[in-house]
Order: sequence, then structure tokens, then C-alpha cells
Amino acid sequence: MDKWILSCLSTAVSACNAGFQQYDFSRATSAIYNFFLYELCDVYLEAVKPVFQGSDESAKSAARSVRIETLPPSICVAHYSTDAEFQV
Repeated sequence: MDKWILSCLSTAVSACNAGFQQYDFSRATSAIYNFFLYELCDVYLEAVKPVFQGSDESAKSAARSVRIETLPPSICVAHYSTDAEFQV
């Protein structure tokens, strides 16, 4: 499931970057919207709900291993992703 969502994210990043490069902002915003609504929220978050409800201990410990120090302090100052960073 994690590889699938990363693949979807890679596709969304590529479409978003292409939209920005061509000044096609509706394409860029549609790529972001479609990823968050139809792939992340509708599919991925529903699939990993058991992790947050406490019924999957292995995934729960993996989720705890993410270090807060590695995350940017805010999305406003986060590095903008490139296509090369998200190739699966």
C-alpha cells in the first residue's frame, strides 16, 4: 500500500510540475486536489485506519519511528519537490 501511494504521489508531482512549467495552473491544482481527495483520503487513509485505531502494532511502531527533527517546521518553508525526488 505504501508503494502504491508513493507511485500516486510521483504521478501527482510530475503533473503538478508540468502544469507550473506550462503556466497551466488548473492542471497543477487538479493534480494536487485529485491526489489528496481521491488517492490519499479515499483509499490510503481508509486502508491504514487500523494502524491509528491500534489494531496493527507493526505499522504503529513504524509510524512512531518518524523523527520530528527531520520534518520542516512548516509547509510554508518546506522544500518544493522535484520529479526526480519522487521517481519510484
